[in-house]
Amino acid sequence: MRKSFVLFLLMLTLAVACLPWAHTQVEKQKNAVELYERTQWGDVSAAEGLAIEATTHMDHHLFWKTDFWPATDAEPATDFTFAQQERIDIQENRPQLSVELVSGNFGVSGAIDLEAERRQTNDYGTRMLWEPVVDVASRTENGQRHTETVPLRKYYDHYPMTLSLDLGDGEWLMDDRNMGKSETLTEYFAIPVPEEQMLTVTVEKNRDGTVISVESQCQDAAGTWFPDGIGLEGVMTQQGGYFVISQNLSGQERYAEVVNSPRLAEDYGIYYFPLQWRQEEWGRLYEPDLAGLCNVFPIKKGADALHLFYDSDEDELLLLTEEENHLWVTVIQRKTMKQLQRLDLGESEGNEYVSAAIVKSRLAAIALEGEYDEAAETQPLRMVLLERKDQGWSVELHAPLTWDDGEGGQSRFGINDLTELAYDGTRLAVVQWEEYRDSCDVYVLICREGSLDYAGVYSRPDTYGGKRRYDDRIRPWYGDGGLCAAWNEKQ
Repeated sequence: MRKSFVLFLLMLTLAVACLPWAHTQVEKQKNAVELYERTQWGDVSAAEGLAIEATTHMDHHLFWKTDFWPATDAEPATDFTFAQQERIDIQENRPQLSVELVSGNFGVSGAIDLEAERRQTNDYGTRMLWEPVVDVASRTENGQRHTETVPLRKYYDHYPMTLSLDLGDGEWLMDDRNMGKSETLTEYFAIPVPEEQMLTVTVEKNRDGTVISVESQCQDAAGTWFPDGIGLEGVMTQQGGYFVISQNLSGQERYAEVVNSPRLAEDYGIYYFPLQWRQEEWGRLYEPDLAGLCNVFPIKKGADALHLFYDSDEDELLLLTEEENHLWVTVIQRKTMKQLQRLDLGESEGNEYVSAAIVKSRLAAIALEGEYDEAAETQPLRMVLLERKDQGWSVELHAPLTWDDGEGGQSRFGINDLTELAYDGTRLAVVQWEEYRDSCDVYVLICREGSLDYAGVYSRPDTYGGKRRYDDRIRPWYGDGGLCAAWNEKQ
C-alpha cells in the first residue's frame, strides 16, 4: 500500500512538473499551419506583392487567421483565437430572389401525395409540373411502373412560373406557394408552351396504390431534351424585388419560342414588385405584392437582358445586355431608376451567358461562359473587370478563366459570391475557397489584360480536403473577412 502511494505521488509530481512543458508545446502547435503551394498554370512570380489572409474555424468557436504571400519564401503567419460565444456565418443570410419556370425535368422517390403536390402545399408543388404526372398516374396500375409521352400543351397554355425570395437578414418572407401568387406571375408574362414540347413521364406505384417514384423529362417533337427554366437570379432589397428575363433562353434559335412572351415583346425591361409587411408576434412578416408587378426600366428593342446585379454600397443596379453582338453594362440609380452610365464591354464571343456577376467594394467582375465544344471537350470561360472611379465605372480588363491542364484537357476557374478581388491597376488577383466543398484550400489566379498569368492552389493538409485530413471539422470561414487579398503588403 505504501509503495503504491509513493508511486502515485511520484507520478503526480511528474505530471505537474510537465504541465508547463505541455502547455508550451500546445501553444506552439495552435499557430502552426502548413500550406503547400501547387502551380496549375503559369509562373507564381506573377503574384509577387500579393498578400492573402484566410480564416478557418472549428465549430464556430476556434479560429485560425493565416497570412501568406505567394511568390516569396516567407512562412505563413497564423493567429489563433477562441470565441466563447458561437459566431454565425452571415454569408448564409444574403438577400436572394429567383424567378423560374416551373420544371418539367425532375425525379422524386418515396411515398408521394400527388394531390398535395398539385395543390402546391410544399416546395415540390411550386417547382415542378405535376398536372401531367397526376394524369399519367391515373392510368398506372397498382404494383406497376408505367411510362407515357404526353404534350405539355394538353395541360398548360402558358408556362407556369414561380419565385422564391429571402431578405437575407433573418426576416422571413412568404413565397407564392403559400399565397397562390404563381398564377399572377404566369398570367403577367404569358409565356406560351410550344406545341412541339412533350413530356415523358414515368410513374411507379406499390401494391397498395401509393405512388413511390416519379420521373419527368421535357422533350421536343424529335425526342431531344428541351430546356424548361429561365433560372435567373434577381436583386432583392428591403423595398422590393428587381429582375430581368432573357428573351433567348440558351442562345440557340430553336429555343427562342420558350420565352416568346407578348410581355417581353411589348413591355420589355427590368421588372419590379414591391414588398408588403405585417406585424406578427414574433416580428415582421414580409410578402411580395405581385399585384404591383411592373416594368420600371424599359429596355430598347433589339437588346437582350443577360443579367442584373446590385452595388449595395452605392444602391445602384447594373444591367448587362447584348445588343448587335456587343455586351453593354448600364448603371442605374435604384431609387429613381434613372440611367447614370452606359459602358461597352466589347464584342460578345458567340452564344455567351453570364455564369456569375459580383461587386466587391469598388470592383465588379462578370464571368461569361460560351458554348461547349463537344469535339474539343472545352467550354470557354472569361471575365470582364470593372472598376469604380471618381467619374464612375470603367472597363479595366478582359481575361480568360480557363487554361490547358497539360493532359489534353481544360481547367477552369468559376467565380462566385465568395470570390475576393484585388487590383493594382495592371494585375487582377482572383482569390477564393475551393468550389463545391468545404475545403480550406485557397485558389489564386493572376490576370492581366487578355491573359491569365498564374493559377495556383494553396492547400492545408490537416483539414477537410487536405492530404492528411487530421481533422475534417476545420472548415473555411465564409463570413465577412474570411478571405482577403491585397497588393503591395509588407511581409
